[in-house]
Amino acid sequence: MIGLMGKPTEADFAWAAGIVDGEGYVTMRKQLDKQRGKSYTHPQITVNMTHEPTIRRLHELFGVGAFAKLNKSPGLESRKQAWRWSAVCKHAGVVANMIVPYSLTKRGELEAIVAYYASRP
Repeated sequence: MIGLMGKPTEADFAWAAGIVDGEGYVTMRKQLDKQRGKSYTHPQITVNMTHEPTIRRLHELFGVGAFAKLNKSPGLESRKQAWRWSAVCKHAGVVANMIVPYSLTKRGELEAIVAYYASRP
């Protein structure tokens, strides 16, 4: 539950860090722009799971990123519905700053995102 007056608490960020550590993935994907001959870095924090309220809560807690219902693969219609919350680029930087103090498993990847944006003008 988000704290009083709608302001997130340390417990909210610790909870989110635990979800990202256990269910999410954190990456610094590189993409080549062939027309410009440059490589771009796209930090990304994503959580996929079948528990929709958890994914909605992540989206509401941070106020950034994208919330999506994932399409079921043909032949797998009997599986539970999955949901995704994903923060990319600067939004990933915002989220990483908020949860890195509470992260254990993905701490190194989150620190890399924080450092990436700290080094940019």
